[in-house]
Amino acid sequence: MPVVSFSRREMERLWRSLSEEELTDLLDFTKMNLESFGEEVGFEVTSDRMDLVTLEGIVRCLKGISNEELGLPKYRVRRKAFEVRVGEGVAKVRPYVVAALVRDVDLRTEESLVALIEAQEKIHDTLGRKRRRVAIGLHDFSKVKPPIIYDARRAEEVHFVPLGEYAEMSA
Repeated sequence: MPVVSFSRREMERLWRSLSEEELTDLLDFTKMNLESFGEEVGFEVTSDRMDLVTLEGIVRCLKGISNEELGLPKYRVRRKAFEVRVGEGVAKVRPYVVAALVRDVDLRTEESLVALIEAQEKIHDTLGRKRRRVAIGLHDFSKVKPPIIYDARRAEEVHFVPLGEYAEMSA
């Protein structure tokens, strides 16, 4: 089962301060175990609860258990903000492709970007079976020109600048 760790101070910023005993008592109602409790708080989560690989997901779960905030947040969803074209070579390997444009997420701090990438990697490793079943790409949409073309290329033909990096890399 994956273990996720977060800053205790960040957890308190998102919700409130909890003692180790209070947190352990709340976790009895979840599919999580407390792995560590100090400046960093570590949780062991089951692979069927991918909503718990982020601190925000854990806080949302704990708020629900403590009856402080029930239900899921409401998001406005629009269909067809852009077009995604899937190449024939990819369709054999990835028969299902989903894309979303998420706005108003502040990733300017290194901590927020690192947290998002760590969540992405946990999903790749568990639900995605080391990317064999699921792979997630994160891109700065201001640098993307639709339509988006998802196709298979030889590794030496692919060059990109990863999110949070400045140097171009090859696949």
